[in-house]
Amino acid sequence: MCKVNFDKIVERRKNETNSVKWNYGFDGNALKENQIPMWVADMDFEAAEDIGKAIIEYIKTYNSYGYFTFDGYHQIVIDWCQKRYNWNIKKEWISFTQGLVQGFSCAIASLAKQGENVILLTPTYYPMFNAIKMQGCQVVESNLLYNEDTLSFTIDYEDIAKKASDKNTTVALIGNPQNPTGRLYSIEEMSKLADILIENNVKIICDDIHCDIIVDKSKKYIPLASIEKYSEHTISMNAPSKTFNLAGLKISNIIIKNEKIRNAFAFECERFCVNTNILSLIACSTAYSKCEYWLDEVVEYIWNNYLYVKNYLENSILKDYIKPVPLEGSYLLFLDNITLMKEFNMSVSNLKIFYTNKCNLSLDDGIAFGETGKSFMRLNLATSRHFIEVAMDNMLSGFNKIKK
Repeated sequence: MCKVNFDKIVERRKNETNSVKWNYGFDGNALKENQIPMWVADMDFEAAEDIGKAIIEYIKTYNSYGYFTFDGYHQIVIDWCQKRYNWNIKKEWISFTQGLVQGFSCAIASLAKQGENVILLTPTYYPMFNAIKMQGCQVVESNLLYNEDTLSFTIDYEDIAKKASDKNTTVALIGNPQNPTGRLYSIEEMSKLADILIENNVKIICDDIHCDIIVDKSKKYIPLASIEKYSEHTISMNAPSKTFNLAGLKISNIIIKNEKIRNAFAFECERFCVNTNILSLIACSTAYSKCEYWLDEVVEYIWNNYLYVKNYLENSILKDYIKPVPLEGSYLLFLDNITLMKEFNMSVSNLKIFYTNKCNLSLDDGIAFGETGKSFMRLNLATSRHFIEVAMDNMLSGFNKIKK
């Protein structure tokens, strides 16, 4: 029996929390009346009750917010990785940042010199582009191969080998599960990729922030860094933020086995005064140690939301025009609009206008993830079923408006 009511609608529009998602759209403009935001990757669910209780208990007991240590938190992260992924990590391998974007920047600065190349598999999480450029490095895109029949994205190994062989290429930044496509690369795929990169002396940064949210139960996430052959060449990044809807608390786990790389990373963190806060540690410690039940239930709920959207699209007039890319990991669904754009002669800007004005939705523009994403939109499934149902009805209504 479910312990959590994810159907509950949590009012976040124009409230005291100043929710980015519920006050603004992806373009930064204020949301229109009744417009449903399904863009930025946070959940509309209340966090696990135990987390709030732990924070309140700390405030009641201590009401002290001075400098603090990470004592005990390292072991909680170690236990989580062991239980969930059979991954044995050591305390000294772990450091913390306020988020993975901050982690990207420190990792790139520690592995690459200014002017060197960093490989991205595109379409990909858009802050990665800026993180690379801000360190004075060059973005090198390797486009994922898209099959319009199977709606699947795969790695172009031949292209990776070509770009990794460039002596100026020193780092690859890889997401798994992949954002925005929702692909979970198998360990065989990741190993083949890593073999090519390591052969060319390219270090690997793994953005695994969605790794706890594997919605397709036929799939299994295995950290690349948990494989001995690759562990010394990899910086692995995960976080409780996406897992437990704690993004606003700003904490991520950075796991680095290689001592030289670890020291270089620590230097960059020191240089930029990277730290987190005491309430983050309390919340995240509680999440990992007491709230696994909440995670298991939210994964099931998101999967059912995905199935609802998939079935709605496949059993309506929309089926030939808007197609869901199979979701394996994360709560972010990539929508293929290739046929829609061709049929109605839509440009990228026209596609955005369709979803914003005709469907009254705010989604992530696919082109933000790279040129290969230009015919796609990203939809956040981590919301109540009510909003999922309204969103799909809006989509059908919007389509009927342009089909007339």
